[in-house]
Amino acid sequence: MKKLEKSFVMNADKVGDNTFTQIKREGQVAIYQRTDMDGEHRSYEVFIIKCRYKGQPLPGGQVEKEDRECYPGAASFGKIAYDCKTLDKAEERFDELLVKVKESEDNREEAERTGKPVRKGRKPSKETKTVVVPKGKFTMKFLMGETGAIQPVLYPIVKRWIAEGVVKVVGEHREEGQRGRAQVVYEAV
Repeated sequence: MKKLEKSFVMNADKVGDNTFTQIKREGQVAIYQRTDMDGEHRSYEVFIIKCRYKGQPLPGGQVEKEDRECYPGAASFGKIAYDCKTLDKAEERFDELLVKVKESEDNREEAERTGKPVRKGRKPSKETKTVVVPKGKFTMKFLMGETGAIQPVLYPIVKRWIAEGVVKVVGEHREEGQRGRAQVVYEAV
C-alpha cells in the first residue's frame, strides 16, 4: 500500500499552493501542518487517514491503479477531519480521533464475532432487563421511570401485552399544563 507522503505541496481548497508537512501520526490518525508558500503558518489539519483500494472507481470512469492512503477531501472536514489554528487544539482533536478509530475497530470486531452489525455511536447493552407487567393502572411515563427503558423500546412490548390480553387500555390522563396528547392509561388484567 502506498503511504501518505510526509510532505507535499497541494492547492487543496483553491486558495493557492500550500505545503503540508506531517507533524504526528499514530496508526490511522495524523496531524499535518499547513503553511503558505512563503513559509507563513496557516493551520494544523488533523484527520483519520482513509484508504482507496485497487479497482475502486474514480470520477470520469477511471479506477484506482494501486492501494493507497488518501488525504481527506473537503467533505470530510467536520466529520473525520478538522482544521485547527493551534497545536494544542490539534493535539486535543488527535486524541479524540484516536478514540473514534479504536471504537470503530472494536465495533467491527464485535460485529465479526457476533454476526450482528453494531450501530455507530451506540454501545451494545451488556445487560437486558426483562420488563414485567406492573400491577394496577400505569402509563408509559410510569413504565419508563420504573424500567429505565425508553419509549420506543417499551411501546412494542405494551402493544404485545394488549394483543395477548394481559393489559387493556382503560382511559387517558392529562397532567395540569401538559401539552400535546394525553397519556394513555393501561391496566393489568
